[in-house]
Amino acid sequence: MVSDFECDPCNSAFGKYENDLAYFLGIIRTIHGVNSKNKKIPTFKSPGDLLVARSTELHGINDGVKIDFNDPSILGIKINTETGKSEIQFSKQPYVPFNVYKALLKTALSIIPAKYVDDYKRAYQALADNDDRLAAFANVIVYELPLEHKVDTPVCFLFKKKDKTEKIISHIFALYFQSSIFQFPIPLFEEDINIGMYDGNTYEIPTCPPLLLVRPESGATFSRYLKNFSSSKKTTEEAIISFYCDPNTLKNLRAFDSKTGTYSDTSLEDDEIVSIYIAPIGSKMNFS
Repeated sequence: MVSDFECDPCNSAFGKYENDLAYFLGIIRTIHGVNSKNKKIPTFKSPGDLLVARSTELHGINDGVKIDFNDPSILGIKINTETGKSEIQFSKQPYVPFNVYKALLKTALSIIPAKYVDDYKRAYQALADNDDRLAAFANVIVYELPLEHKVDTPVCFLFKKKDKTEKIISHIFALYFQSSIFQFPIPLFEEDINIGMYDGNTYEIPTCPPLLLVRPESGATFSRYLKNFSSSKKTTEEAIISFYCDPNTLKNLRAFDSKTGTYSDTSLEDDEIVSIYIAPIGSKMNFS
């Protein structure tokens, strides 16, 4: 989303938060081909460049992603030829969790209807002042959906309570990004403050199950977890990429030499893999 009414100081402050959000999202932006502001798919690099993923051409395929491993022996690549499941474990770039929350909260406050803006003046001010008290609200429910439910363009939902006097949070924000949903309450609404919801009392935070934009396949599953973003210390997270392949394919591999055009029998060894290329379904290579 591009805004033309953000002042330079805010743009400078929030740019730092957005960098941490990008580091938190990690390789997903590259694999799913999410364009950055300059209309280019970002390159992902793990610490020490042990794993590098970038959009690149390969033998006539122009919109695939190549993942290079600079030292496969220490990357934790595991291939199970019996089940067909392969996993790559790697580290994300370090990020500050609290900055990720502030980037998400800023997104929520950016789409608030104009009639609520004055009632959220304390939230806007806390965000502008980099107020540490926001950390008390920095809990986000994250849903991970099957890839067939990913959205190419971010989708937002804003839920509002019906009864103004009921002691539940007034607004719940949900951001759909690719195959993930980030859902959290928007704090410091004036009506909530006036009915004493922040006077040390406990209150309810309702959540909404994922609203699927396409019909789910039979047996489809999703995961849900609560992510705490209150820490102001840099953290490094481990991430996993999973692939599935027909076990018979993995057991009956043949190597192709593109220079000579010849095939030979081979086996797949975890510590010998130096690159993986992910191509869109239906892609065809051209070796001529």
